[in-house]
Amino acid sequence: MSFIEMDLGGVNEQNAAPEGTYDLRISNAQVGEAKSSGNPQIVVGITIEGHSEYLPIRHYLGLPSDDDDDDMRQRKLRSIKRFCHLFDIAMDDGINTEDFLGATASALVTQDEPNDNGDIYNRLIVPRIKD
Repeated sequence: MSFIEMDLGGVNEQNAAPEGTYDLRISNAQVGEAKSSGNPQIVVGITIEGHSEYLPIRHYLGLPSDDDDDDMRQRKLRSIKRFCHLFDIAMDDGINTEDFLGATASALVTQDEPNDNGDIYNRLIVPRIKD
């Protein structure tokens, strides 16, 4: 293997953004399974526009499954609808994760409590839809 010269001295870790309202952009969206339950979900990567020093936000949208009771199914559908409404993503007879890419919104971002390693991550606050 060859030596590749580069200056890594000025490279720093990204930090969580302070709580506040930010302009956001969806950078990726993938359908997968929740590690804890194996239930289907969409994992959405969201960047804070103009702030490359802040960590991207990871947002999870649980997808309805055959194992869900009616209450759980409605909560998941409501969560998806709120998210799509916030980011102005089409929701005709369903959703297409390709429509997520590049979608933008302005929304409140908060900080989670530190994890066992002391790391702090951001959480997207998705507002209720006003009637």
